[in-house]
Amino acid sequence: MRTGCGTPVQHKTGTLLPLIVGIWVALGLFTLIGACGKKGDPFVPEKRLVASFRGVTARYEGGKVTFTGDLVGVEKSQDLQRGKIKIRVDYAHYTSNEVPCINCPVDLSEHRITVASVGKDGRFAVGLPVSEQEGIYLFRLRVVGENGGLGPPSEMLRLVIQ
Repeated sequence: MRTGCGTPVQHKTGTLLPLIVGIWVALGLFTLIGACGKKGDPFVPEKRLVASFRGVTARYEGGKVTFTGDLVGVEKSQDLQRGKIKIRVDYAHYTSNEVPCINCPVDLSEHRITVASVGKDGRFAVGLPVSEQEGIYLFRLRVVGENGGLGPPSEMLRLVIQ
């Protein structure tokens, strides 16, 4: 090709073509790498329930175990404003011959969900009917949140029925 002055001009498309192809390949790789993996809809993670019990005691009387103690770390919920809160009671019964040791792992396979009365000072009380079988009952209490989530477990409670 000649310019208006009669001197030949050389185009450098031969050197630009590999650079353009390389840029497109790099963009394609970045797109593929960023798109790998399972993608899902965005969601807000559930808040962990931090309400728990402190200083819980258990007393047996007339076929019913009464739990009392302090409720700590509770958010303002509609149930709490009404003076009520849901509690899950995990428990197990052992006869006098099969009592587990203090530090042995225990399977609290039975549970009930009940509603406890809560005072403005955070004190709670709840009664749970149990069979009048002699032996040892082991209990652990947990707060049940409005969405069904469970708070941390209380300390293990041992109750002897004779």
